[in-house]
Amino acid sequence: MKKVLKISGISLGALLLLALIAIVIALIFLTTSKRITPIVNENLEKYIGVPSSVESVDLSIFSTFPNINVCISNLYVFDNNSDDTVAFVGECCATVDAMKFLFKKEIVVEKIDLNNGFADLNPNRSIFDIGVADVADEDTSTVSLPLLIDLCKLTVSNVDVNYVSYNPDMKAELAGLELNANGSMVDYNVNANLSLAAEKVNFSMDTVDFLSSSKVSVSSPLQMSFTEDVTLEKVVLGNSKVTVNELGLDVAGQVDFVADSLSVNMNYNVDNWNISDVVAMIPKEFESLLEGINVEGGFSVNGEVKGMLSDSSMPKVSVNLDVEDLDFAYSELPLSLNNTNCKINTNVDLTDLSAMELFIISMTTNTEVGNVELSGKVSDIMGDIRCDFCASGNFNIDEMMMLVPDGLDVEASGSAKADLKVLRFSVAELM
Repeated sequence: MKKVLKISGISLGALLLLALIAIVIALIFLTTSKRITPIVNENLEKYIGVPSSVESVDLSIFSTFPNINVCISNLYVFDNNSDDTVAFVGECCATVDAMKFLFKKEIVVEKIDLNNGFADLNPNRSIFDIGVADVADEDTSTVSLPLLIDLCKLTVSNVDVNYVSYNPDMKAELAGLELNANGSMVDYNVNANLSLAAEKVNFSMDTVDFLSSSKVSVSSPLQMSFTEDVTLEKVVLGNSKVTVNELGLDVAGQVDFVADSLSVNMNYNVDNWNISDVVAMIPKEFESLLEGINVEGGFSVNGEVKGMLSDSSMPKVSVNLDVEDLDFAYSELPLSLNNTNCKINTNVDLTDLSAMELFIISMTTNTEVGNVELSGKVSDIMGDIRCDFCASGNFNIDEMMMLVPDGLDVEASGSAKADLKVLRFSVAELM
């Protein structure tokens, strides 16, 4: 009896082993690129929503278990109304946690690596009508994908993005885009760290080139909150940095999405920008405004942006400006400003710019005729500019004689100290 049981056990084990080997061979056979690629191409358009094709799809199960690794080569996305290629991905590999998918019905993507591609975006193209097809309505046996997938790590390298729109007239080009992001999602709350850089960025609006071959980078820790229907509710930025051609802007704060409006509460800081670097970025269409002006020095600025942003309202912006070692000369003015240092504050209501006032907390400068200390307020900036100043200075009268109009027979010499208070003085009256 024992011998029979032993033989039966060996036979059963052998059968199970053969069955397992058969299943493994079948899975390996079914998961080869030649088998998977046609299936993917047959269903790709149904999921993406526009004509698409992929050259090859490789699926790894056993070598990466308990993860599933999928690699796609040469993915093309075409415009619905033409044969134009609107997006291309040279290589994309994704790693999915198989255990969480099988036992918890959760799709957790451990990482996605995307290399070599481009996207040609245009709101007038049908590509912007892409939507994930609701295949569950067509086949109740199909498992629908969640609208929000937990992505742990995303890496993008060597990708070009072009964006064009005609109302408004806007064009943006990003070349050599590099992106690194990692994070986690818990109950529709995403915590992530983002790093993005583009070797060359061009941006124009209404034929004006605001950025031309500029290098741009962004780094930010951020949190995002979604509703169950994947509506973005809130974005929280940690200490983030945006850099354009070595000019850095630090930002932090929160944006809440409320109906058709945004509730903005952001802080910003610019530390020691060189004015000549800023002038170099001014579009050539505006260069005529600087004709005859020579300005050098540095400045720092900080403040906050707070309020509602919608079709009918704009947030308020506070500005605290520190100018250091400024030299300013204008060919139409007889005096120049040298070694100028000043602190200026203002609060700007973007809904009502006419109410803006500029407060000069302190200002010191040297001119050809002497040095000046100044404080005061500038109001009605958008109209007939009005000034309220308190000023004091030490002046060289011999040098001041160059300001006396020709034809006036005036002679004077020496030095003078003056204290001056100017109230409600109009710039138009000065001119």
